[in-house]
Amino acid sequence: MAEKTTKKTDKKASASESKKSESKASDVKERKQADKEGLSTTKIVLIAVVVIGLILLLFFFVVLPGPVTVPFSTFKTNLDAASRVAVILTYGNQTQFVEESQCAAQIVQVMAHLRNATTIDFYIMNNTLCTYPVGGLGHTVTIANATPTACLGMVDSEPSVFLNYSASNSSIITAYRLYVKGN
Repeated sequence: MAEKTTKKTDKKASASESKKSESKASDVKERKQADKEGLSTTKIVLIAVVVIGLILLLFFFVVLPGPVTVPFSTFKTNLDAASRVAVILTYGNQTQFVEESQCAAQIVQVMAHLRNATTIDFYIMNNTLCTYPVGGLGHTVTIANATPTACLGMVDSEPSVFLNYSASNSSIITAYRLYVKGN
C-alpha cells in the first residue's frame, strides 16, 4: 500500500512537473509571440515615421520652393499686353530711398516711352506707409497714402516691377512680377 501511495504521489508530482513545464513552455511561446508582435509593431511605427519624413521632405523641397521663375520674355509679353502696370519701390531708410529712386525713375522713363504714362502706377513703400499718385503717372498728380498691404492689393492683378534695396544684387522673374534687389 505504501508503494501504491508512493507511485500515486510520484505520478502526481510528475504530472504537476509536466504541467509546470508545459506552463513554462507556453509562457516562453507567449513571450516569443509578444516579442514578434512588438517587433512588427516597431517595424510598422518605424516605416510610418520614414514615410512621413519623406512626404515632408517632398513637400518642403518640391511643393514649397519660391516662385517659379520664367524667361524674361514671358514677363515682358505680359507687361506689354497689360492695360496697367506698376512700379513698386521699397526702402528701409532715407539713404536707400535716394539710391532706389534714381533706378525707379529710369524704369518709369523707359516704360513711359513704350506706353501712356497714365497707365503706370507708381508706389513708394517702407515698412509702415505706402505713397502713390492716384490714377497713375502722366497727369496732375494727387498723392495718396495707404498701408503697404493695401498698395500690394491694388497691384495684385497687374504686371509689376518691384525694386528692393539690398547689399547684394539678384532678381526673380515670374509671369507677372519682376523682383529686383540691389543697390
